Amino acid sequence: MKELTVIILAAGMGTRLGDLTKDQPKALTLVAGKPIIEYSLAFARALNPAKIVVVGGYLFDQLAAAVIAIDKKVVMVENREYRTTQRMVSLMKAQPEITGGFLSYDGDYIYHADIAKKIRGHLDDQIKIFGTDDESDDVQLDMVVKVDQHNHLVAMAKGLTDYEYYFNSILYCPEKIVPAFFASATEVLAQGNPQQTHVEEAILAYAARRGAVAMVDLGYPQWVEIDTPDERAIAERMITRNNNGFAAI
Repeated sequence: MKELTVIILAAGMGTRLGDLTKDQPKALTLVAGKPIIEYSLAFARALNPAKIVVVGGYLFDQLAAAVIAIDKKVVMVENREYRTTQRMVSLMKAQPEITGGFLSYDGDYIYHADIAKKIRGHLDDQIKIFGTDDESDDVQLDMVVKVDQHNHLVAMAKGLTDYEYYFNSILYCPEKIVPAFFASATEVLAQGNPQQTHVEEAILAYAARRGAVAMVDLGYPQWVEIDTPDERAIAERMITRNNNGFAAI
């Protein structure tokens, strides 16, 4: 595998967590005694990257201090427009820091360590998204993916009724495709409202106009997205049940 930059997108305000994010970034919300960002960074390390980048926004200084206390080598990038933009803009803020290819994911997900092992075997010369065709016994999966006969992306959105997979926010882009992907992202942002433009729109734009995006099935969904207090409680149960499979640093 060539050089890889892992990008964690953690700029959002986390308003659905209520008082838990009133005075701190969402990524510092404690889950089983550790902040979400600590799980995110442990997962990033398991991917053996050349560089880890965290994009913050809401209460950026708090997040930056916490991240640097965990790992001084992490590069912090600020999305000052976090109130009026979505994850696509946060990802674009990280572009100047990319060394080699990149793998990005949302900072409100906690992934099992086994997922990193599986992903490392798929980091080749093709742009890819990751997820599962299984239902979860623990969480509701809502971002769904339609593929063609070659398992290449055709459509992706919440609310699709014809689909084969669920997307878990992980995007891999090899070095040779990085310029083309961000060209697609720039075009999508120019056409729409930055507050409603997500990473998924850029992936779809690339797939429609520039090249195939492969879907990788990671098997049973060993991850949880934490948007609400109920999902935080679910994550704590999953972590407790899995004997450190979701271990933080």
